[in-house]
Amino acid sequence: MPSYPSGNRRDFLKTTVFGTAGAMASGMFPDQLTASPFSSASRKIINPAIDNCRVVCCTDPEMVTGNPSQWNTVADQNKFIDVDRVQTNMDRMAMALAQKATSREAWAAIFQKPASKEWSAIKAAIKVNAKTRSGIPKNNPRLAVIDKICKAFNGLGIPFGNIIIYDADDEEASVLYREFIGNGLPDGVVVSRRYDSLGGTVDAPVPAPWNKNAPCVRDIANGTIDILVNCTVNKGSHNWTGPASISMKNHYGTFLVSLNETYHNFDFIVGTNKSEAIVGGTPPRQQLCIVDSIYACTTGPSDPPDKAPHSLVMGTYSPVVDYLIVKKIREKVMGARHTESIINRYLTEFGYLPEDAVDFVYADEVPVDFIRKSGRVPTPDTLTISIRRPSSTAAQVAFSLQGGARPLFIDIRDLQGRHIKTLEFATNTRRALVAAWDGCNEKGRPVEAGNYIVTVMQNGTVQSKSIALVQRR
Repeated sequence: MPSYPSGNRRDFLKTTVFGTAGAMASGMFPDQLTASPFSSASRKIINPAIDNCRVVCCTDPEMVTGNPSQWNTVADQNKFIDVDRVQTNMDRMAMALAQKATSREAWAAIFQKPASKEWSAIKAAIKVNAKTRSGIPKNNPRLAVIDKICKAFNGLGIPFGNIIIYDADDEEASVLYREFIGNGLPDGVVVSRRYDSLGGTVDAPVPAPWNKNAPCVRDIANGTIDILVNCTVNKGSHNWTGPASISMKNHYGTFLVSLNETYHNFDFIVGTNKSEAIVGGTPPRQQLCIVDSIYACTTGPSDPPDKAPHSLVMGTYSPVVDYLIVKKIREKVMGARHTESIINRYLTEFGYLPEDAVDFVYADEVPVDFIRKSGRVPTPDTLTISIRRPSSTAAQVAFSLQGGARPLFIDIRDLQGRHIKTLEFATNTRRALVAAWDGCNEKGRPVEAGNYIVTVMQNGTVQSKSIALVQRR
């Protein structure tokens, strides 16, 4: 990620849009600028084409056809999953994350390989969360999600035999998925018994704020694995975690420490997610985080689901992914409570502020059948932004979209250039996007009547127009 001049992303966007429009017109997006050195106070760039703060959420109740009456086997957990629906949604999410028109282009943009290797030589690993309670699985990533990741890898040219599914935390739980090879998971993929298929273990450095070595899966630590996907579920955990156990905590099955109370410390979670084992390499090893929140646990970490958010979440950078899941799903949808000082560390320890991670990007509301048949998102050519506040008169402003690419962001400012709000957009028809402003700022407080500037950044260009907020009499 770039080092933003004033320390947060929104001020950087203000500087970029209003001070360097010429650079933007040439095609340089903010997340493609020079990255600052990586430390506890700066940002690690994961993918130069995808903003670390871009996290995609898809909520779709039709991903399930019912609810399990029990959660005692992996088969129970997957009994009512619509596999085709889940995997189509994951394609939609990949397109939204990578801002590409087809799923094939999107997965090719998300996953990066070392320049010296062909795709056929790439080794990939999927870190699943295979937690059990007294040997009984209660909530684990759905087969459809893992299967789709394997197929996305294979579509790029990675042989199924080069894909390893693992959770080194528990020997019995680590092999939960073996019985589904060829029946829910592709033939040829490897399900490792703990670390057996990954070279054993080795002591690996864990940087600040931990600053000590810890036992780690060898082939992750030494770079034998080229691409790592973090695939986990949404659940609670011990108080020292937030309490939440999402993608950052998932690496307690990469670093083999979960049974040692010495490591029951949030500093260790931070350190592992900065470590060379997880985000080292060129390109960085961990390239995608997927959180299966179709079913979720308010408590945890070994409890059965008590909520059904019917959501999937995808992003490139686990600290931002986890923060948004806590704020937008666990707290807002599930009613879970967390320790704010710990949750804020999800961002501040990695050089971000809460205002840098405002909301999810939501996968386009595109008819599933349309994508299923064409593999392509419809190309919108207009964006209409309207004011929707009961006490104000109706007003709207329209923009022409260039080349069919989605807007990078929609920003509202006052005439002095002060940031008011960033808007999300949604598909209205196959050819148009719409966004609504409620006349409030980011804190939900109504702003004064007057003229405001709406700026749309899209496809390397910036467009700005005035909109009037007029109080109704």
